[in-house]
Amino acid sequence: MKVFNLLFILIITCLIATPIYSQWISIENYSLPGSNPEVQLISSDETSSIIKVDLPGYMLNHFMYKDKSYYSIDIGEEAITTEVGLPEIPHIAKILAIPDYGSVSVEVIETGTKSVVSGFNIVPARNSWKEGNPETEYIENSDFYKNGNVYPSEIVSVDEPVIFRDFRLVRVSIFPIRYSPSKNEIEAFSSVTVKINYLPGNGANIKTTPQRKIASSFDKIYKTMIFNYDEVIRSRYGIEDETANDLMLCIMPDSYVNTFTAYKDWKILSGMELYP
Repeated sequence: MKVFNLLFILIITCLIATPIYSQWISIENYSLPGSNPEVQLISSDETSSIIKVDLPGYMLNHFMYKDKSYYSIDIGEEAITTEVGLPEIPHIAKILAIPDYGSVSVEVIETGTKSVVSGFNIVPARNSWKEGNPETEYIENSDFYKNGNVYPSEIVSVDEPVIFRDFRLVRVSIFPIRYSPSKNEIEAFSSVTVKINYLPGNGANIKTTPQRKIASSFDKIYKTMIFNYDEVIRSRYGIEDETANDLMLCIMPDSYVNTFTAYKDWKILSGMELYP
């Protein structure tokens, strides 16, 4: 029985991705290992936004999976591509507030030094799994890994607009790193500057509700979520801050007033004007 248990453990260990070493790749001159990309909002108004990404380098993490050698690319706490079977590529993703009407286009207006390294088999993205369940397997899309295309095909892309309460939003993805599976080549740019154009017309998911003051309880959410939030507030309202408290009218029997006090105090602290 002990022999069987030991054999079972060895088999499971072989199936799990086993990290071996990490290697820092500097793109331009010398950069400190683990340096994160710098993302700047150069400008943002009613006609366009310009974003610049500076990438000092990236980390290659080598590991073995089912006797196969893989590398994952790490540029810090950024987004990764999730198309199962295709290379897992980290990138910069930002949410922008855009005009209520019109369509959106994106373009690359400048790139920095291009670095190409070869001999690295980048791990494919895999299906997600629930906590407590076994991890899903790495399975390559063999047709894609054999073709000569660079992935992703574009350096910048934009999702369809969505409406989130007070704003019409888009998600912009910038790929300073791309990969050619057939050549095992990683290409990376030391910097990428992109322009997001806001075009006239209707476009998808237009916002028809009138503008209103921003509830203070949502102001904090917007500041962390929307990359050009401060610029939009200045553009729309002509000031740095345009917030208002949420209002709540509470109707109750007199006998509930004393027990209601704790709830009232909590709501006031959260930025809501409450009238019992």
